Amino acid sequence: MDGDEWEGSDDWADDADSYDYIAPPGYIDVAPFSTLTQDDESTAPITLAVSVTNGAGTVTATATISGWLQRIELEPQVASMDETQLAREIVATAALASLKGRASQRSLIEDMLTHQGADSHIARDYVDEYMNLPTPAQAAEAEAEANARYLRGEY
Repeated sequence: MDGDEWEGSDDWADDADSYDYIAPPGYIDVAPFSTLTQDDESTAPITLAVSVTNGAGTVTATATISGWLQRIELEPQVASMDETQLAREIVATAALASLKGRASQRSLIEDMLTHQGADSHIARDYVDEYMNLPTPAQAAEAEAEANARYLRGEY
């Protein structure tokens, strides 16, 4: 085959329909470093970053839906805390923010698959089989456990 056979053989160049897809308005709204909630409506904004605050309200961690930590915010009261205790609070809060972010990613992927026509059970099974993402229920359990530890005085 010489190079002339490939000229003009671009199957996508003349396909005007290949760029016609437009996402529903408001389906994905980027709001960095803030927590958005998704209502029951299918066009509600989806969380792209989540923030978690520890039980004492002294440490706030923000993570993206991929679980990457973006920001740690400390309240002035942490100046009086022991360094070891502060480190434990930061690590625990950051880990919870990462977990909740990844759970949001899971929800986003499942929603995108169902929006494209997949059955909700098939979408869930696909994510379970091929991705290592926590469920929103697992994230809620971890948050409840963190709050319980705080109330028991374990932090």
